Amino acid sequence: MQRLSAVTVVVVAVVVLGGGGGGVEAAHRSLRQLFPQSSPDCSNGLQCIPIRSCPVFISLLSKPSPDGIKKLQQSHCGFADDGSPLTCCPDGDSGKPTETGGDFRPTVSPSRPIQTTPSPPIPAPTRPLTRPTTQAPTSGGEGQLPKQCGLSSAGQTRIFFGEDSPLGAYPWIALLGYTSRFQPQVVWGCGGSLINSRYVVTAGHCTAEEFTFNRDLTVIRLGEHNLSTEIDCESRGGRRTCAPPHQTFSPVEIIRHSDFNTRGTVSDDIALIRLDKEVEFNAFVGPICLPPPTTDLTSFLGGRQAFVAGWGATERGPDTQILQQVRIPFVTRDECNPHYNNALLPEQVCFGGDGRQDSCFGDSGGPVVAPAPGGGPFLLLALVSFGQPSCGVEGVPAVYTSTAAYRSWILENIKP
Repeated sequence: MQRLSAVTVVVVAVVVLGGGGGGVEAAHRSLRQLFPQSSPDCSNGLQCIPIRSCPVFISLLSKPSPDGIKKLQQSHCGFADDGSPLTCCPDGDSGKPTETGGDFRPTVSPSRPIQTTPSPPIPAPTRPLTRPTTQAPTSGGEGQLPKQCGLSSAGQTRIFFGEDSPLGAYPWIALLGYTSRFQPQVVWGCGGSLINSRYVVTAGHCTAEEFTFNRDLTVIRLGEHNLSTEIDCESRGGRRTCAPPHQTFSPVEIIRHSDFNTRGTVSDDIALIRLDKEVEFNAFVGPICLPPPTTDLTSFLGGRQAFVAGWGATERGPDTQILQQVRIPFVTRDECNPHYNNALLPEQVCFGGDGRQDSCFGDSGGPVVAPAPGGGPFLLLALVSFGQPSCGVEGVPAVYTSTAAYRSWILENIKP
């Protein structure tokens, strides 16, 4: 979640269009990010009304286009008392709700601003180089991966209907912060995973301005646990343990997959972030292992559940301060594909749907991990990508980016 002092937090259910996903264009898909809306009022005399009461956008959602979806995102103006999204309706119509727009809704209701311990100001970094991957660098490879990885100081230990994670349970998890010209206050909007001393891997849409409401990724934080405290401590087994202060970085290069969002709904949803300095490894900050490219999740997990962690929205609302964790089951493509118009790509995998445990808004790009069979180190199995507009719906899994499918791409694009 975000550390904010004077901003009302709201969640926008983002409609995502696929460039080559067959019938996917008509489906509503929600990226699992959480950003505040800076302009809750309408301009030019337009009315801020429920989206289901706006014929213009009801029509748009029945036959969406990229330009129309962008207009819808820009027109979001808040939430009604019942939690339904409001929009600056172009025609100002405030009639009764229509029957076709009821399934487009945010996951959680807005909450009051959160008072937290202020952090020292972060100097504005220069804009990082962002490049698609058309030609791979020659300096990457297996040699850039650490010999030790996937070690959790908390051992094996629910983001939606989940629980607070133990301190140090996910030393690889990164918190991504965003700023804009008009909003210098850092907004924590996505997660990521540390894979070596200079690189974090995250979802591609967490690095694309069209999905971050024109906010730039400017801050990466490692070693974070409780957003409301500067020093994180925990009592466990009669002993009080405190972690070192979190480490803060700026991105110097962002490498987004060249096919991102072109082959289907949020396809190839992966990106690498090169940090501006070396990470200092300790018991609370360390890299996660990448799975082999041939990893088969069914056989690897063998009926075990995986873990997903993040600071995103929970059933309590968008004000989670402590890192959350939840166990989620792997779901086969045959079971998951019907929920997404049978348009999932081979590199997209599914987890969840068991009860109401789920990843949610603000968890985008975060890790899905599991230990190797027999108690080995933790492996990064997938990255949180997208799901249905409502989180934690029983029987409905969410979609994740398989990291095994992109291991070669990662190795080709990291450098010393």
